[in-house]
Amino acid sequence: MLSEYFPSHEENRMKNERDVEAAREYFLSGENRILHRLVEQRFQWMNRYIDDRMDRVVELGCGAGLSKLFIKTDKLVLTDIEEHDWVDCYMDANRLDYPDESIDVIICSHMIHHIANPAAFLDDLGRKLKSGGYILIQDIYTCLLMKLALRVMRHEGWSDRVNVYDRNALCNDPSDPWSANCAIPRLLFFGGGEFSTGISAV
Repeated sequence: MLSEYFPSHEENRMKNERDVEAAREYFLSGENRILHRLVEQRFQWMNRYIDDRMDRVVELGCGAGLSKLFIKTDKLVLTDIEEHDWVDCYMDANRLDYPDESIDVIICSHMIHHIANPAAFLDDLGRKLKSGGYILIQDIYTCLLMKLALRVMRHEGWSDRVNVYDRNALCNDPSDPWSANCAIPRLLFFGGGEFSTGISAV
């Protein structure tokens, strides 16, 4: 039950869908204190893994670019596939323009579920990361309640039927950066799909 659902962008009932400038403006207006607290919690825990000795901290798929409000380092570089004033470096997360073993911390905040081939993506991150570095991931967890909410809002889809460990499989549409399979993080780190392994999150 509820193993797969993919709404079109036109069906989406969420305010500011695909409009990160409007979403950023709304957040910075301070009108919604609950939203501010949720975004703060999304990023604040990452500070314990980042210190002044690190030369390069990179956020991939930064979206509205709110991490710089909460992550306490001047080394943070915001990258995204879309160009905006707050984006430091225009870059496709699937084709990172960094040398191997050159990044201290890679941040993936609510963007893994937009990656078409997560296994190949994580392989690439491992190559770019310095020895002893960190990949910090914060993403959606598609429990039954979340699936129902996504279905009601027609916001983003999911499929429990994809093999997230197959480096040749596509888990969503690679030609659409807003394409989403919200099951990807759960399948990668908690299993439960048809292709489950023993990998788990810590």
